[in-house]
Amino acid sequence: RDVYEEYMACLKKNQFDNMSCRYLSKKYMQCRMDHNLMREETLSNLGFRDSDDREREARKPDKLVRKEQTGFVPGIDDGMYVRPLSTRLGLDRLFPTYFGVDETTQR
Repeated sequence: RDVYEEYMACLKKNQFDNMSCRYLSKKYMQCRMDHNLMREETLSNLGFRDSDDREREARKPDKLVRKEQTGFVPGIDDGMYVRPLSTRLGLDRLFPTYFGVDETTQR
């Protein structure tokens, strides 16, 4: 429980940048293995590095780019481009002249 509270305090302190608090995640996983709550595994196989042994400075917020800031729409978007609603619904195929689609080059 102490590790959890320490982790949450670390997240708050670092604007919820989890990379700053990886050392606590590493400590938590090691504790679980020590108490036979999970199978023994090397920490490197769990994605931790030797350098994850202390708190890091939080990343700069202006360098963090979230998918939502680039127009990502869950369930609709492929992560790169959101097609217009008329295209997603197939309206451009039903009413090609209305949407300015040349019928000779329709897909």
